[in-house]
Amino acid sequence: MRSLLATTILFILGVRAQLHCGTDETHQILWQTRPDLQAGTILADQELQDFTHDFQNNPVKSAALYVICVVFHIIHNNGIENISDAQVHDTLGQLNIQIRKLNADTSEINPAFQAA
Repeated sequence: MRSLLATTILFILGVRAQLHCGTDETHQILWQTRPDLQAGTILADQELQDFTHDFQNNPVKSAALYVICVVFHIIHNNGIENISDAQVHDTLGQLNIQIRKLNADTSEINPAFQAA
């Protein structure tokens, strides 16, 4: 019963953390102290939205490389559960290999997903 309660609490906290990243609040504080940055931030966000829309609606895929900004949320208590920057970089490197299908086991991809 305790493990069910603990799991439920952790799930609720995890969902709450996902719903409240803090980016919007940080932008508001930044724009209050540096209003000159607001227009550039809004323009960059719109350019990203336009690019994403065009990319998703373009049936022709290319071998072009794209830079995708990622954020890693590492939740820890400043103890041994924390991970190093090297682990984060390695994980991102592995993700890039998988997404670009440069890994050795691409022949094992389910045929239903091979064309994607």
